[in-house]
Amino acid sequence: QFVAAIPFHDLSGPETLEGLQQYVGPKQYISQVYSDNFGSIIQSCKDMGILHRPAPPGDHASNGLIEGLNRRIEEGARCWLGQAGLPICWWPYAVQHWAFLRNAFVPKNNGSSPYCRRFGMELEGTRGFSRVPFGAGVMYYPTTTKYTHQHKCEARLCYGICVGYGTHSGGLWDGTYECFPFDDSVGESMAEFTKAT
Repeated sequence: QFVAAIPFHDLSGPETLEGLQQYVGPKQYISQVYSDNFGSIIQSCKDMGILHRPAPPGDHASNGLIEGLNRRIEEGARCWLGQAGLPICWWPYAVQHWAFLRNAFVPKNNGSSPYCRRFGMELEGTRGFSRVPFGAGVMYYPTTTKYTHQHKCEARLCYGICVGYGTHSGGLWDGTYECFPFDDSVGESMAEFTKAT
């Protein structure tokens, strides 16, 4: 199944609705959501016209599949953060990176990846796609809105760390990578990010 990890500051109604909309995307159809009886999930399903099937209260065995998946996502994020040597404030990027690569993985039994089953094409072999480890040092072209060159002879590539893949709502890869510059501003960015999370 296709997995998405969409971190938010809280589980209020508007943020839950936005997360569900990001997961579904513009071209996907979901007929039913199976979840606990959390109020914002029930309301978000109602707002989107999706049937909500609640799990029986107190029956943890019925939630075993999703609890196991949540555990794998958390373990994956811990592993990514540990291997990259990044602090816990980077967890929102780690969970999204893990979920994206999990969807792109093609099983060895000649099956298709969850990404292919959702979008009709494999990422492996797609022009420009490569599996970049979370937190890997990379040279990248910065967007002109985020960086201006100080001198016309300055190198056009910047050094930074890769923390994810750019996606459209629904999880379709947009052909870009999410990178943070690794310079004097990283400490300031991390301080602001830590305050926000």
